Amino acid sequence: AATPAGLRAPNAARARSSRTRILAISRATSATATSQDVIARGSARRVQIPVVDLSQPDAVCASIVRTACDSCGFFHVVNHGVDDNLAFDVIRWGATFFDRPWDDKMALVRGDMRVSPGYEISPEHIEALDRDVTREEELAAREPSAARRIISERFSVGPFDVPNDSYHTDEDGALFFHPNAWYEDSVPSLRPAMEAYYREMESLCARLHRVLALAMGAPADFFEEKIDKHCSNLQVANYPSLDPLQWTDSDRIPLRKKSHADSGTLTVLWRSPPTEGAKGGLQVLDGVAGTWVDVPVLPGGNERESGALLINLGNQTQRWTDGLWRSTKHRVTNPDVHAPGYASARRLSVAFFHKANYDAVIDHRDFVPGCEGDAPSDAYPPVKSGDVSRVGAIRRLGRGVDAREASMRYHEELMGGRDRAERAAEESTAVKIDASAETEGGAPKKAEAPKKAEPEADRWASLMDPRGQAGPISAGDLGLDRGASAEGAGAGNDNPAAGC
Repeated sequence: AATPAGLRAPNAARARSSRTRILAISRATSATATSQDVIARGSARRVQIPVVDLSQPDAVCASIVRTACDSCGFFHVVNHGVDDNLAFDVIRWGATFFDRPWDDKMALVRGDMRVSPGYEISPEHIEALDRDVTREEELAAREPSAARRIISERFSVGPFDVPNDSYHTDEDGALFFHPNAWYEDSVPSLRPAMEAYYREMESLCARLHRVLALAMGAPADFFEEKIDKHCSNLQVANYPSLDPLQWTDSDRIPLRKKSHADSGTLTVLWRSPPTEGAKGGLQVLDGVAGTWVDVPVLPGGNERESGALLINLGNQTQRWTDGLWRSTKHRVTNPDVHAPGYASARRLSVAFFHKANYDAVIDHRDFVPGCEGDAPSDAYPPVKSGDVSRVGAIRRLGRGVDAREASMRYHEELMGGRDRAERAAEESTAVKIDASAETEGGAPKKAEAPKKAEPEADRWASLMDPRGQAGPISAGDLGLDRGASAEGAGAGNDNPAAGC
């Protein structure tokens, strides 16, 4: 298929022009076992995002990864063995899907926050839609999503070829291994493209988890039995072109992706290259300075890689290290549509969100050397992986309360307000159900009469600044990760009326 409208094909010549420099950096890094950083400027301090050459032995890679994990938890990998054409197949056929009319895409909306597969749009982007665009106008448009003023949209799938056993089909398994949804009549090639890339990500993540274990000083096989039945998701995201004629005020365009932290062990991100000189894109939060730092798209390490893959740690790894390594918040910003010389450009990305087995127990005493005899962590007590994923968190925090309160608790926990979320769970005006204690008959028993909950407006406000204090980051910049927000409901897994 031809390259979809607004999407640039990988430029091999451009990649080759800077590949020698990047390889020199990564090999020098490997040789010295220290961090030769790719520095993203624009913050009060340097953010270290090393380049890791995976053609080197695991032990050498681990020394560089340790530097990244001690910093912001982001690093690039080159010579990773993943053919770049597989990623481009995903974005090519993903773009073809996103170019379908709105009604066709909405047919794949799941409307349940506990279920990952399907089509999604965030709440603030639903508010910005042009609902007067007709199907005929969409079909005639060069970019149907841009014509409808869609700022970003996503399509996600989970594991393939799920075994028919109790682990994968019982109550928990049915949630974590929910069947994928496909639009096979019009875009039949999307499924094989995503399945092929998913398989490659499984292999790469197995290697990356060995490197992470060595970086912590744990046995290389520490994660093997904890990720052999992982419930990871693959997502292709579309960021349509922004037409200056449709957006008269750049400041009022919602961010392409608000600030968030990923919930799994790690994320592997492939990004289409930006237009030369274009602003906007992925940024990482410098939590000390309270500013945002641009993350560049780097070339790959060989002719099969037009771009390096970007890795970042997720919340599960943060828990496994008792907070020694951080799951850093990040966001996707918009180009300035009214800047001189602005050229409208579509961007796509492919992200693999790796999650451990849903029954894997996360306890830092198993992973961090020297902590074997410690008491359980106050900040991150032992917990099953599934209970701190989005699926498990919604179920755990939402027992006995309405959808909006469940959404509030989920986002409080996700944005770093764990104590506030737990207090809300204990003090909610709704009746709290204690799932850990059962009566003789097996039914959950009701807890004591709850206290009055904290005012909702104050709780929403507390989610806006990740440091829990006033600062240069505005509420509009941060907002919420997923689900309900002050702006309203989203589509797909961002629908508060359907559980979050």
